Amino acid sequence: MAQRLVIRNGYAVGADGALLEQATVIAEGGRITSVSGGGEPPGQQPGDWEIDADGRVILPGFVNAHTHLVLGSLMRLLGLPMRAPASLRELRGGWRTGAEERLDADAMEALATAAAAASLRAGVTCV
Repeated sequence: MAQRLVIRNGYAVGADGALLEQATVIAEGGRITSVSGGGEPPGQQPGDWEIDADGRVILPGFVNAHTHLVLGSLMRLLGLPMRAPASLRELRGGWRTGAEERLDADAMEALATAAAAASLRAGVTCV
């Protein structure tokens, strides 16, 4: 039996465009097979890979084409405020310089790899 991915307890948009609260999204064989709301528990199957979305937005079938994998980890490591630079000027003027002075390419690669693994564990399927 193929493993199912079951993402539960989030917000999702149903086929009719309505917002679903406490949504559950099930994917099998690389395809989304079910999107339901209202916290309806799916029938469990042996080998299910279950993820608790914990109130986050679930985007079945959508692609997030703009992701900064390293941003959060890097900002914590550098002791910077947990917000992205508001402009390219701010990025070049302070934030990027601070990172470049403290980290080499190997450290940046390690952060990106760790962030990618954390994203995958959280259910992100493409970047």
